[in-house]
Amino acid sequence: MRSLLGNWRREAERFTPELKVLVIHGPHRGAAFMEICNHDLVITSYALIRKDIALYSDLEFHYVILDEAQFIKNAAAQTTLAIQGLKARHRLCLTGTPLENHLGELWSIFHFLMPGFLGTQDSFSRLFRTPIEKNGDLDRLTGLKRRLAPFMLRRTKDLVEKDLPEKTEIVRMATLEGRQRELYETVRIAMDKKIRDEIAKKGLARSHITILDALLKLRQVCCDPRLLKLDGARKVKQSAVIHYDPWWNPAVERQATDRARRIGQDKPVFVYKLLTENTVEEKILMLQQKKMALAEGICGRDGETSPQFSAEDLLELFGTGPG
Repeated sequence: MRSLLGNWRREAERFTPELKVLVIHGPHRGAAFMEICNHDLVITSYALIRKDIALYSDLEFHYVILDEAQFIKNAAAQTTLAIQGLKARHRLCLTGTPLENHLGELWSIFHFLMPGFLGTQDSFSRLFRTPIEKNGDLDRLTGLKRRLAPFMLRRTKDLVEKDLPEKTEIVRMATLEGRQRELYETVRIAMDKKIRDEIAKKGLARSHITILDALLKLRQVCCDPRLLKLDGARKVKQSAVIHYDPWWNPAVERQATDRARRIGQDKPVFVYKLLTENTVEEKILMLQQKKMALAEGICGRDGETSPQFSAEDLLELFGTGPG
């Protein structure tokens, strides 16, 4: 984060050298608050806003601009609550991933931008999130997109960098065989029962840690059985995939792909995704496509179908076959 603060300072010096810039950072930053009124632009980090929020209580800014605004996607997080407490006449959010997992993240960002514009969190869930995510209601999706459109300016990389080379994404499947396949099935069956029991006992919302731990174990078997901290797994020397660790969040994965694409590239780029066949990795690819459809339905083209997210979706990850 420190490097980002320095980058914004350098950008301000480059494009607006007439502005007086103050960077609030470091263990002795308290004194800097006495200098805010003598500067035009104040730069700090999300983490420090959370720690220093009391020092901002008497300040009012003309503009509060959030870079990487997905940092406030969790409406209940302490960082988000601190940012919400900032006083400003105008607000602006910059982000390449306004929606990563569900519509509640978009509500949180807009709640900072224009409090009340999308109603309360409960009413938004009732009117939009549940009908769109669980029921695939395209009318509600269209209505939400129409409401948001005047306040969202979408800038794609293809528009900004017209000289980018062509990008081709290719998915390649590797097959688990022999003892690696047997180990995967053993772990899958055990995790399937564990997750179902956990959800039945605690509910989906309180079972996330157990679910993520189970998914991690399955992925470790897919990459290399020796990554799994089980005596039986260490004895399996057979492995199908090169040890890759792709992002499961499609927005983050796409950012990383495009970053590599635009740095010094002048030839067509081929992106290979190496996944193990008939495993949790192949199922996750399908969930990725659902998330991308949700994001595109709000921010991109018309006519996209919306995904359904439920406990059944997660339990399906531990089932047999590709889905």
